[in-house]
Amino acid sequence: MPGMVLAIPERTHTVQRGEALWQIAQRYGTTVQDIVRANQIQNPNSINPGTVLVIPPRKPVIEVNAYTTNAGETGAREIRESGRYLTYWMPFAYSMRADGGLNPINDTPMIQAAVAERVAPVLCITNFTATDPGSRLAHTILASNEIRERLITNIISTMKQKGYVGLNVDFENVLPADRELYNQFLQRTVDRLHPEGYFVSTALAPKVSGEQKGLLYEAHDYAAHGRIVDFVVLMTYEWGYRLGPPQAISPLNQIRRVLDYAVTVIPRNKIFFGFQIYARDWLIPHVQGQEAETFSQQEAIRRAI
Repeated sequence: MPGMVLAIPERTHTVQRGEALWQIAQRYGTTVQDIVRANQIQNPNSINPGTVLVIPPRKPVIEVNAYTTNAGETGAREIRESGRYLTYWMPFAYSMRADGGLNPINDTPMIQAAVAERVAPVLCITNFTATDPGSRLAHTILASNEIRERLITNIISTMKQKGYVGLNVDFENVLPADRELYNQFLQRTVDRLHPEGYFVSTALAPKVSGEQKGLLYEAHDYAAHGRIVDFVVLMTYEWGYRLGPPQAISPLNQIRRVLDYAVTVIPRNKIFFGFQIYARDWLIPHVQGQEAETFSQQEAIRRAI
């Protein structure tokens, strides 16, 4: 009868061998964080087959990821301060080597903090540095089957050793001619990581069309990434570049243009859009090549006052 109050029974899921929490969350339209909370899971990386999980009610899902640049105890303190707002955390970054190795960072205290805050730690790998755009390194890795396989093997080994639950691939400044090689690398990475229970994500340059020219954009195939990986992080920031002229770092009108294009070729539930939580101060009049100072938004407020 109208007005009658019905009790809706809880949904449950019995964990199967090889299943990971992110796969279960994706299946039921919820989040890893909500499943962890609903079941009071202490270690999200250790879910035994046969475990019966309570699946929290479906609700509009807003997942939040943060890239962080501080390592060690400083980075761990940041996670403890902000962990309640985060679904994923990606320390930036493990840099790749031309032999397929990885240069590690001091991430153990941060991973411990992430687990304590029930935030999913995600291994982030990249090919560039502050002084090297990484184009040649990317080509060396992508053009060699042997090096690609060694890199993926090292990724899996690091994730198992450290306790990461997913991977974020941040290849930047990839040569346009290497576009298809990059897609093939992503497919191979997914093929090897999914059976191990890990998800794969990528960082994508802020494109407004499939034909956009430029070293930063051409090798980033939005449609292919949307098809291959589990989600993408759109790098919708850095219009106000530290070595460029003064302007907003994450202008909303530019972000909207990127999102308007992205949703035409990538499933909407796979898209994270990015913005910066830092500020810049440019000297004016601007001189080409002059570097702006970068600092926290809190410091920007102090300077404004």
